[in-house]
Amino acid sequence: MEQMKVLNGKVRSNYLQCISYFIFVLMFIGLIPFSANSQGNGHKYYDEIINDLIVYRAHADGFEKFSEREKKLAYYLYKAAIAGRDMYFDEMHKDSLAIRTLLGKTLTYGKNMDERLYNDIKYYTYLFYNFGCNYNLNTDFSKILPPFSFYNLKYAVDIANQNGADIDINELSSYAKVIFDPDYEPYLKVSNNTEKSAGNFYSGIRTSEVNDFYSYYMGITHFDEEGNLLGEIGLNTRLVKERGKIFEQLPDELYPIAIQKMVYYLEKAQKYAGDNQKKYLESLIRYLEGGDVYDWHLFNKEWTSDEVNIDFVIGFVEVYEDPMNRKGSYEGIVNYIDMEGTKRQQLIVDNAQYYEDNAPWDDKYKKIWKKLPVAKTINILTETGAAQTCCIAGINLPNEQYLREKYGSKNVAIKNTGDAIDKGFKQAYGDFSSGEFSLPEEREEAKKQKDNKGFDAFVDFHEITGHGGGKMAPGKEGISPDVAIGGYFNTLEECRANSVGLWNLLDPKTHDLGLVSREVAELEYRGFVRGVLTMLRHFPDANEIVEAHRASENLIVRYVMANTDSIVQKVVEGKTYFVVNDINGMREGVGKLLAEIQRIKSEVDPAGAKFLVETYGRYLDKNLRDEVISRYKVLEEKYNIPKFKVMIHPRLMLKNGDVMVDYSESFLEQQLRYDSANSVRLIFK
Repeated sequence: MEQMKVLNGKVRSNYLQCISYFIFVLMFIGLIPFSANSQGNGHKYYDEIINDLIVYRAHADGFEKFSEREKKLAYYLYKAAIAGRDMYFDEMHKDSLAIRTLLGKTLTYGKNMDERLYNDIKYYTYLFYNFGCNYNLNTDFSKILPPFSFYNLKYAVDIANQNGADIDINELSSYAKVIFDPDYEPYLKVSNNTEKSAGNFYSGIRTSEVNDFYSYYMGITHFDEEGNLLGEIGLNTRLVKERGKIFEQLPDELYPIAIQKMVYYLEKAQKYAGDNQKKYLESLIRYLEGGDVYDWHLFNKEWTSDEVNIDFVIGFVEVYEDPMNRKGSYEGIVNYIDMEGTKRQQLIVDNAQYYEDNAPWDDKYKKIWKKLPVAKTINILTETGAAQTCCIAGINLPNEQYLREKYGSKNVAIKNTGDAIDKGFKQAYGDFSSGEFSLPEEREEAKKQKDNKGFDAFVDFHEITGHGGGKMAPGKEGISPDVAIGGYFNTLEECRANSVGLWNLLDPKTHDLGLVSREVAELEYRGFVRGVLTMLRHFPDANEIVEAHRASENLIVRYVMANTDSIVQKVVEGKTYFVVNDINGMREGVGKLLAEIQRIKSEVDPAGAKFLVETYGRYLDKNLRDEVISRYKVLEEKYNIPKFKVMIHPRLMLKNGDVMVDYSESFLEQQLRYDSANSVRLIFK
């Protein structure tokens, strides 16, 4: 997908245990006073800063203008999205739910412990909630080690137990290696390697066994109306091995309680949906209950073209966390349209064929837009599961290539979480711009980039004409390139969409349409290149860039550096800078790369994908990384600039038949409320 994520700065056990956890969460929410955050014109966009983590708060401005029917539709979709959340935690790691419960209880009952230790546990818990596990999904999927020892945590648990937490010390000891040992399951995901991946998609199954299973058996196979094999085989299943036999398990077998709750709320939502939305909600319900990928096909076929004010993404969607690029992680997103931002995107939609015709790839890979894509700007009401990792800037769905080519795509740019990051950072740090990674003569120019018009247009092009554009080569139409290319595909596809975004920013048509000026487009180019240098801050111990979005950005800049003279690595007074000295030359280099990426995708060339990713995308310069980190350390000590961020979403409440929006809960309160809504241990049979 195709989600576009933001990393840097600007938007760029048993029954009794379960009931005990449910009660302590409700007690926590009831006893702790709500944080005082202003509403209306005096929005507060950041809530707190802990160590190198900042907590932002998104607002639902304009939601009050929708009809009561639409608000209730949003409310029940919101409840359904939350109901499925714990499936994601379990997908990430077999112990994630239990560790999350332990951490939550410790914070709830241990508030009288040493303040510094409490904040360190809180910090680690926030990251755990953000990623759904103790691994950094924004970088190389490596284990996040806590800023406290096992004995510190045991001390904190002892205090919590004195206050009634009832945490089993033996259970704490059983998770010690998972939490504290850097050499035990060090990576959540190692591409094309299930043995070295700690994720929970293939429990104890070797890579060769996975490949054999899907090569010969093809799992639970499904076909569309015309008899074509549906490509997303195994998207919603877990592969398990019992007594030497390998087979798939469906969500309703793994998580019957969660599925029942989701279906309950989705059926409630149907009562307030329009006729077409009711139809594809029924397909989604059948898909969740029965697991038939054909129902997912039917859902996407109708959802893709439906232009509605209240919308959602709920299901097993993205495969970023799966080392084999096949299993979809659960995610739930509920949103509403922002009319003003949508006007901008409509200009791109209306000119989608122009941009396709002027793409730098071969004409035989160019798409004829028989049906224009749906594009809109949205505001988020909730993001759960894979979508909860802060923060997504845009989305293009469906992922299935044959659906895109036949029925088009739905593209969104996300406004309110981006506003929260931009405005919250300014509230926390003022009009901060160190200029540390810009040459002196570039610093004033770099400051201008605080206007997001260039980035907004880049995201729109990335989603609409990037992920949505291009087609398979003649004779390859029935192939799913994501499955056929395998573990390199996500990086390749994100690189394709990013390259399209850059290419189209400098198209004269873009400037004539008033989307951005040439000057703003050039600023975005320079900012993109600078971002590849500064993102090295997030890889202190990594040898590789595994996360697809980050690897794709690295691939573009390193490819253009290696094949043109338009980007140079310059050292001034012992400091390294990435400098664009020829904007047109950079665009030409991006165009050559883009033509090759489209060929690789359209012709299904796994070797070509491997070459690009391995040569330019995956590996980082460790010496340069260490330099960037040392330079950032000075900034961190001086300004406390955050490395991580999490997002508080609006709370929807139903009071006396009316849907209300509330902003009073903290991030911890919100996550514990979500926990209580699912009664963790009861989620399984």
